Amino acid sequence: MKASNRFRSVSWPGTSPGRKVVGAMPLLILVLLISPASWSSTMQGPCATPSFAAAENYDAASNSIFVATGDFNRDGNVDLAVANQSSNNVSVLLGDGTGKFGTAANSATATRPNGIAVGDFNKDGNLDLVTSNDGSNNVSFKAGDGAGGFAAAVNTTVANRPTSIVSADFNRDGNLDVATTNAGTGNVSILLGDGAGRFAAAVNFAVESTPMALAAGDFNGDGNVDIAAVNFGPSTVSILLGDGTGQFGAAKNFGSGQGAYSVVAGDWNKDGVLDLATANLGARSQGNPGSLSVLLGDGGGNFSNPSTHAAGLVPVFVTAGDFNGDQNADLASANFASNTVSVLLGDGTGHFGPASNFAVGSAPHSLAVADFNKDGKPDLASADLSTPGRSSVLINTCTY
Repeated sequence: MKASNRFRSVSWPGTSPGRKVVGAMPLLILVLLISPASWSSTMQGPCATPSFAAAENYDAASNSIFVATGDFNRDGNVDLAVANQSSNNVSVLLGDGTGKFGTAANSATATRPNGIAVGDFNKDGNLDLVTSNDGSNNVSFKAGDGAGGFAAAVNTTVANRPTSIVSADFNRDGNLDVATTNAGTGNVSILLGDGAGRFAAAVNFAVESTPMALAAGDFNGDGNVDIAAVNFGPSTVSILLGDGTGQFGAAKNFGSGQGAYSVVAGDWNKDGVLDLATANLGARSQGNPGSLSVLLGDGGGNFSNPSTHAAGLVPVFVTAGDFNGDQNADLASANFASNTVSVLLGDGTGHFGPASNFAVGSAPHSLAVADFNKDGKPDLASADLSTPGRSSVLINTCTY
């Protein structure tokens, strides 16, 4: 089976869209869906280097830690949803289709939201939000009204210190489910959705210590959704293979870079098999400023030893897109200590070029990829963990 959508990115806290990935639901953010054709309507030839306009900053609430995208008011334009840890809410900024965004409207969650999954969880045709909340050990479901507003949070308990969330159809019933990584208990919680916005009690599956982020995809080609969880403590990635009923096998662990903190899945070498990339914090006191690691998949749920690529200082988040129009997957990282976003162009063989860096706001903590100005090219938005919190928007200016 060939991969029809090549990049899969997730939410990390504080993750949007291989082989068959994340079920059959058409609108998933946290698992980021990108098709080469969707960025190539005006393609004249790829850019040799990535190019973005200077960042425009938009205020959110306090300590913005995660950003996701979706069309929340159904006007055909991409909007932003930003999780704010210190103010215990989500800011929604409506886009106008030119790359500009309106004033934030805030909607309460449980305590310390750090990740957002976007999808139609109650099947009413409107996009909803589910946040992971590490201060209250739960997830908050917020039903969207289709006009940019969201209902009061309905909370479901998970394990200790959820650090990220992703949505997918884990049991193949046509309803969206969610999964969280839980740093305090070293496991992943699976919450099966009923298609009405409610979730069953969490079922937990062990990974290694301090899991911080996860990605969903079919890593062994059996048509079922699997999970990759990145573990900060041992600097590893745990693979949980799904059986299509919402159950998962024992974790298989693969090495990554020092201080592994975020993960994205995509087909880096165009072999029809999902690969992984991680963002690694490193250890600056030991002379390691952080890095990105690339692990190539074999289609059977196994991954190669990591190759290492330099990014900015302390990359905390990694995502993917085709930023220069050559139809190869590229990587982008949010660099917490250098207040930049790094873009590394892929060559379609699993190799990536040197980082090009673009300034954003203070302490960027996550990234989202979408076409904010409707020019057919992927743009970037960051969540900046500053006070007040902000989202920085980078508009792609490559001429391809």
